[in-house]
Amino acid sequence: MKQIASHYNCWRCFNRRVYRTTLNAEHIMKNGNEQFIEAVFKIKKEGHKYVVEENVGVNTKCILLERRGVRYILPAQFVSSLPINVKESFDCFLRKSDRTIYRFIVEPSSVRISPERTMGLKQLIKVFNPLEHTDERTWIFLKLQAIGSKWKGGKYRLCSPPECVDGDTEFLTQTGWKKISEYEHGDSVMQYNLDRTAELVKPFSYIKQPCGEMYHIKNKYLDQMLSSNHKVLYVKRYNSHLGLCTAKELVEKHKKNIHGFEGLFITSFKNRTSLSLNYHSNLNPFDLRLLCAIIADGTYTKGNKVVMRLKKERKKVRLRKLLERTNTYHTEHDVANGYTHFRFDVLWEKKEYSWHFWLMGIAELKIIANECLYWDGNRKNRFFTTSKKSADFIQYCFTSLGYKASIQTIDRRGRKKGKYITKSIDYVVHITTKSRVSLHNPHNKNKIMKVKPKDGYQYCFNVPSGYLVLRRNNKIFITGNSGKNANDIIIHTITNDNVTVSKPTLAKLETLFYYYQKVICNEITSLTSAQVREVEPFFLNVADESPVFHKHSMAQKKDMNEVDISNSSLIFTYNDKASLHLEATFFDDVFANMRAMNSRYPALYIEGRITSELPKLSMVEAKQIVEENFEEMKTLAKNLVYYFKNMNKELHKYNRSKLMLKGRKRINFECVIDAIDVYCSSQDEFDEFMLWINDRVKAYTTMVNEEPIKGEEEVK
Repeated sequence: MKQIASHYNCWRCFNRRVYRTTLNAEHIMKNGNEQFIEAVFKIKKEGHKYVVEENVGVNTKCILLERRGVRYILPAQFVSSLPINVKESFDCFLRKSDRTIYRFIVEPSSVRISPERTMGLKQLIKVFNPLEHTDERTWIFLKLQAIGSKWKGGKYRLCSPPECVDGDTEFLTQTGWKKISEYEHGDSVMQYNLDRTAELVKPFSYIKQPCGEMYHIKNKYLDQMLSSNHKVLYVKRYNSHLGLCTAKELVEKHKKNIHGFEGLFITSFKNRTSLSLNYHSNLNPFDLRLLCAIIADGTYTKGNKVVMRLKKERKKVRLRKLLERTNTYHTEHDVANGYTHFRFDVLWEKKEYSWHFWLMGIAELKIIANECLYWDGNRKNRFFTTSKKSADFIQYCFTSLGYKASIQTIDRRGRKKGKYITKSIDYVVHITTKSRVSLHNPHNKNKIMKVKPKDGYQYCFNVPSGYLVLRRNNKIFITGNSGKNANDIIIHTITNDNVTVSKPTLAKLETLFYYYQKVICNEITSLTSAQVREVEPFFLNVADESPVFHKHSMAQKKDMNEVDISNSSLIFTYNDKASLHLEATFFDDVFANMRAMNSRYPALYIEGRITSELPKLSMVEAKQIVEENFEEMKTLAKNLVYYFKNMNKELHKYNRSKLMLKGRKRINFECVIDAIDVYCSSQDEFDEFMLWINDRVKAYTTMVNEEPIKGEEEVK
């Protein structure tokens, strides 16, 4: 089997093949509330109408699901069998007056990967997510804890340095640039792939947390504000190979080199597809070229007419050609001072490159890039406009075609030219084929500053490829993203049974534990005190060896269900204290009863980073690889599921006396210790791992007790 286990797209294709006809917990509607249904109205289709056939007595608790626009009613006794295939169902209305069609599931069949052991855990760990890490034991541990917490209930905390940017950094979404601090659920994010392409994806998670200090990397061509542990992608100057380092390592290299860091930063990409696969402009190539001309020099008048007043002969010639090629009737007449007035019907009433243009495909972007320079440009490498929206789009247009494009802002407001006072800000988009820029300067070494983020927070996304297309102060760059939970993401595509939440409420937590075996709370330090007080008793109850909890959130329709949590895992992942803003609250200071939290949830400080990257695969390439390697991938998945269910059968039962964790902390971490026991080949190897665990626990304590760095200063 190819080394594909770390390719999220491969496992996503694998998931679609295994579960393609299934309903699973991801399809549950509303808040996952069970609803008591006394009856449904069975219906049949007569011509173009649906009519009630009979009233079917149901008298049972059900949940509602929706998949690809089709809605289902599933009796509660089948919920534990999810994911399922629908073997038998009938169409119905919930109420006679309602016209929303549901499919009432009469007979489902459970679809789950069956467990099978064909390899030892050590061999499985080697082939599962085979990327390299700066510390081999850390990477082995991260995989073992992901597997162990699926074997039985684990409750613990993993803390690590952050990998984020500041709130003024922008990400590229389906309708243009947007500040990362203004991200909204549902936004897509442009990820960068190592084959130099880019595409929109839904992020796995969104991170926002307090931050005290960042590196500001800036010159004429660059502007990045990064946390010290942020993953920086660059091109090596002398062999054009891709390199990877943290922002802190970059700063160290910059300090050591007399002329500064030599790596080249990537500022462009080749777009795989349009930003919307479903959008069609209905414009032919010459219509689009004519629209570029109208945006540049047209004026809309009453009667749905466009007037263009042109003086340059080359523009007159080009407009006549475009009007002829688009079969657009027009009138023209000469006026004073060499101007000619053209008048014709409105094609599409746009005077700037608005959000519609961002949705166009690659072929259309190439046409716009070619045509816009004839009208609002110098026909070579500059585009001029007074519209920031237009400047942003033209920058994106050229950047997505592999060019470097930067925006220069010229504020001319208040300047007098004769009797006219300028009221606009001018934007100039500079375009070049040199798409890589550098900090290296033999004449005047660039300075890197330590600064505090303006709003006191740092932000990031988690995306499949591990890299993002970002922009700060109109300067585009490619950089890494946060990737703490990579192993759990892959496991979720195999089992559909763990989930990550960043802003938990009591109702949300109860629902998640009702349907999922494993819940990861990621970066919850941004919650308010009131929000923390609401969920804190729940966290303590889950980690208190309680076999069940009672659902009792405020939703009135929710029943007092008793939920089995004996095998549930709750894991907190968050960034370290050094990244906090001075006035911000660290995880250990968020809770009212932190002593109780500390007595239940062991905390480990995890350092290091992934150093290798497998080539990025498109979904088409991933699907082909899955077809060629499906049986091997299924074998790996079956082995994972085996250890999820049968870890106890493989235990060596090594002596665990060297582990410093005691009491409930030890009990709640036992799932991981069991996985390490099965992984290790000898008592000595196991003891070494226990000493490493002890060291990571002590490192957390040391980190918590350290004072944060204060002040702003130049890195020297």
